[in-house]
Amino acid sequence: MKKCFWGKGVFGLGLMSFGLILLTGCVSKYMTAGKVYVQQQEYKKAEEQFKLQLQEYPNDPDALWWLGTVYTYEKEYEEACKCFAKVVEITPEKEELEKEKYFLWSVYYNAGLYHQRDEKWELACERFKGAIEFEPDSAITYVNLAWVYSNLGQEDTMVLYYKKALELGPENIEVYRNLGIHYMKDKKYDEAIGYLKQGLTVDSVDADLLYRLGVCYYNKKDYSNAKKSFELTIKADSTLEDAYFNLGAVLIKEKEHEKAVEVLSKAVELKPDDVEALFHLGGAYLELKKYDKAVDIYTNIIELDSTNVDAYSGRAHAYWKLGAKKKSETDLKKEKKLRKQK
Repeated sequence: MKKCFWGKGVFGLGLMSFGLILLTGCVSKYMTAGKVYVQQQEYKKAEEQFKLQLQEYPNDPDALWWLGTVYTYEKEYEEACKCFAKVVEITPEKEELEKEKYFLWSVYYNAGLYHQRDEKWELACERFKGAIEFEPDSAITYVNLAWVYSNLGQEDTMVLYYKKALELGPENIEVYRNLGIHYMKDKKYDEAIGYLKQGLTVDSVDADLLYRLGVCYYNKKDYSNAKKSFELTIKADSTLEDAYFNLGAVLIKEKEHEKAVEVLSKAVELKPDDVEALFHLGGAYLELKKYDKAVDIYTNIIELDSTNVDAYSGRAHAYWKLGAKKKSETDLKKEKKLRKQK
């Protein structure tokens, strides 16, 4: 499946202080030094100071918060999450954390993205779920969580999270696309068509959605709607070779061989080594009794693949119709020999 959504980074760095008073009754030298280093953007030195503080006071929420913030500046989001998770665990004043929920969401979300990039799916899942705890109405988090579950092979859970994402953000075209692809894989074409059509309400000229819609209709043998969808696909993106190929296949089904030749010729123009498109084009020429054209196409296929049995068969038929019986017999012998080898 596709689409992976990458954030632009943290939305803002919260600097929450818990006003820790040490047992000595004075401000810790490590905390003071660490904060100065943060102001000077010397994050490694700040990190060292906060770690020294935590060696003496492992459950110091202020030190943990500042260390997590430094990790966030350094884009070490996983380490930041570990710090903030401990802060959440030991902090009784949850209203203080509530003030920082968007900051915390951004840290967990970015950690999830980094794990997703590295294909560490279990860790990505954990961090995206953590992000949802801080911001349960973030549609993009559900989208990424769904993508993670798709890579974990848990398709049913993936669908649930995509549907949740649509509840929160119905304008996200990629969710409709991915759900359409999911149902296409399961050959549930009616469900796929429904989601693809909803995606097209967001962008009516999305060539990929139009193309997939055409494929669904083709597999349902609804050739009329398949034809319309592929025509709209080509209108939206005139360089999409697969759309020409599939439209040509539909036209052959509907016995519109002249149009099929025109469309398939464009497919071959865009991708000259597409043997399947060439084969359909050769068949269309045979139906139109343009046997010399058919010979050229089948010869082209044989040049690309000298073991293509069907190309020899098609060319033998065209040669026979042209009265070139010896050439036809030669191709038939070659076809027979190749079939024995398979």
